[in-house]
Amino acid sequence: TLVVFAQGSRFYAEVGASGLFLPGLMDLRLIAAAVKRSPLPVNIMMGGHELTRRQLAEVDVARISHGPEPFMMVMKHLQNEAGLALA
Repeated sequence: TLVVFAQGSRFYAEVGASGLFLPGLMDLRLIAAAVKRSPLPVNIMMGGHELTRRQLAEVDVARISHGPEPFMMVMKHLQNEAGLALA
């Protein structure tokens, strides 16, 4: 529940955390509620859902992570190019 979330985020702040990372949370209403209840900046991971950076900024998300997806895309491209060069 949001009450448990708020208690947990306060605990993390008390022990020195600098932010709260919520990977996998994709419901904008829940993200907005988390931001309002957290004493810490909230970080969200993008990827595979339809939320935009603008929507996340409008609810004051502090940081947006893209996870490993961009790295994996570049590595796949390099692997394909190396395969073509060595063929």
